Amino acid sequence: MAAVLAVSASRRLLLCYAAAMLYRPWKAISARPRIWIACACRNEARRLPRLIASLAALPYEGDRVVILIDDGSADGSAELMRDAEAMQPDLFRAVALPSPQRGKAIALREGLTGLPMSDDDLLLVIDADHRLAPDALENLVKYFADPRVAAVAIEHPVDRASRSLVSAYCYLEAAVGEAVTSRGQHALGLPTKLAGSWACRPATFRKLYPERWQFADDTMFSAAISAEGGRIAYAADVRALQDVPDTLAGYLAQHVRWSAGYAESATKALLLRGRGESLVAWFDSLATHAGYFERPLLVVLALLALLGWVAGTLVPIIVAALLVGLYVLVVGLQIGLALRLSGADRRLVLMSLASLPFLAVDVTISVRGIVAGLVGQRIVWTTEHRG
Repeated sequence: MAAVLAVSASRRLLLCYAAAMLYRPWKAISARPRIWIACACRNEARRLPRLIASLAALPYEGDRVVILIDDGSADGSAELMRDAEAMQPDLFRAVALPSPQRGKAIALREGLTGLPMSDDDLLLVIDADHRLAPDALENLVKYFADPRVAAVAIEHPVDRASRSLVSAYCYLEAAVGEAVTSRGQHALGLPTKLAGSWACRPATFRKLYPERWQFADDTMFSAAISAEGGRIAYAADVRALQDVPDTLAGYLAQHVRWSAGYAESATKALLLRGRGESLVAWFDSLATHAGYFERPLLVVLALLALLGWVAGTLVPIIVAALLVGLYVLVVGLQIGLALRLSGADRRLVLMSLASLPFLAVDVTISVRGIVAGLVGQRIVWTTEHRG
């Protein structure tokens, strides 16, 4: 347990250095391949008009096609998709999958089947609550100039992060995970993880994307790419603005599912990565998974210290205090760097710091979600967590 926390702290320090000192976005190129933008969603009628409008206004010098896939919605989402196709048939294509709900992985697989995507094209998968920045497509293509790059993870700034302390904490999570961890991994030549919106080569999608329902389809897809020797680049200058919860209930609904998905996929993803990754990359993946479990370990550490006190010895308390002190110091450094690299203004910095007590809630959620994932409980996805 102490070793897990020590390894996690050391890795955090290394990634902080790499993100701050070594990371550089790639240089622009002249090529403009055709980009297929796919969004598979269910019951997103409230957000689809905004998504459709933002995609229609997105500038790009090359060809682009938007595939809107309805996964058995009951709120009129399919009709909105068909309306978009009728208004701009050269840009939008609507695919309606009948009930019951399939889940994102199967919906994407079925919705993209039979489309004339060539190996020279690119596939960009986005969520219904994401909005691509105006320069996203122009910046994306340069990362695929390297034939070793099979997929690209992108940055997800939080929309209206200062709405509440909950949304500010979500902003902090995203900034630490992407502006520090993912940038640092990219700078060190380590594989990063696809999440939310991401891009890949069509051949990579057809060969490696999950074929059945997954709690964490993007985690398994990332592992499969790494196992095949493909590179996952991180593009900090390709951004998709995301919605986050602004209430505690919404945060709980979202993060229990995330924790369950991570717990369910962690072992399978590690075993899969071990087939093709270098030893250093595999150990980074191991540290990534161990880091996700470190919050519950802090609870275990506190319980052991309490048992030691009851038994009349101070040794467990001293060890626990040293480990927690090291952990807090390193995490504090990571948080400060994340706020700087993500460009947080003064108000958002103060709100993010004020939201840190939510870490206690996060620990509880992690334990609940991990248990659900390990016992195979399926937690149904909803849109209710979004702000």
